Amino acid sequence: MATLSSYAFTQLSLLPDRSADENEILLSIAEISKAYVARASEPFERIYLENYVSIRGNPIYNTREQLIAMMKADSGPVRAGKKLDYETLSYESENPQFHFYGQTAIVNISKKNFWRYRESKCLTRTQATELWLKREGAWHIAASHVTTFQCDPKPFYPIHKAVAAIPSITKAPPNTGIEAESKVRAVVNEFANARAFGPGAVSEVLDKYLVKDFFVTNLKGEVVRDRSVLASLPPSQPSRVPGLRNQDDAILIYDDTAIYTFRIRPAAVPAGAAPEAPQQCTIVLVELQGKWLMAAAHISKIGAD
Repeated sequence: MATLSSYAFTQLSLLPDRSADENEILLSIAEISKAYVARASEPFERIYLENYVSIRGNPIYNTREQLIAMMKADSGPVRAGKKLDYETLSYESENPQFHFYGQTAIVNISKKNFWRYRESKCLTRTQATELWLKREGAWHIAASHVTTFQCDPKPFYPIHKAVAAIPSITKAPPNTGIEAESKVRAVVNEFANARAFGPGAVSEVLDKYLVKDFFVTNLKGEVVRDRSVLASLPPSQPSRVPGLRNQDDAILIYDDTAIYTFRIRPAAVPAGAAPEAPQQCTIVLVELQGKWLMAAAHISKIGAD
């Protein structure tokens, strides 16, 4: 399914045909899936942007480098016919849904990773919100927020040695588009401030800054067109300023697309009660006719997988 915001195309009676773009992205997704199984680094080097960010719990800003290192470390033994301690048996994608905004594509997609560590096997399912950008005529993946559903029980496995050798970077890099960052920060601040005054105030902001075909992946991993999920988010803590480049809050600018990712800390619970898991929320914004609007969101529990 391909959709376009009516805000950007109010003068068009028919939506542009994006089937060629869909097919190109699907081919790239298939390449990546095969690369996981074959332990080939080239698709990751070519398709992933250098500043790709992976969000499962905390955002990791050098996931591309970690993946490439793992593929290169394993490729030699695989070619030699040796059995790896950690092996991807199959990697499949299904139910892709496309939302296009010019040279930006937001893709909702389910994936199944059937893997083995030594003698233990596991099927890990994920629901992802992926950001794809067209650069120099080719589509590249720039970011992904993933909700993970592990097998039960999940086998123990240590972190891959090649990945462990590259410490995760959890601090966002500086943006080059300072003016765009300033405009996005203004939207972020208005949204965050409204959350402190309850659902009514948030609803007014959403009326102002939401695209018509906005969608969200909720805590259950369901993709829904329900903006009330954003209205129900807890308010920002007064001691923290939204949009700072730290582990909890970050704004990333990709030309006419942006990501605002932030942590939602649980409220205090009475002594003896089980604490709730913190949540990570990512909002994708797109610039349409000079105005920054929220196009998608993804919310997941930190530490749930």
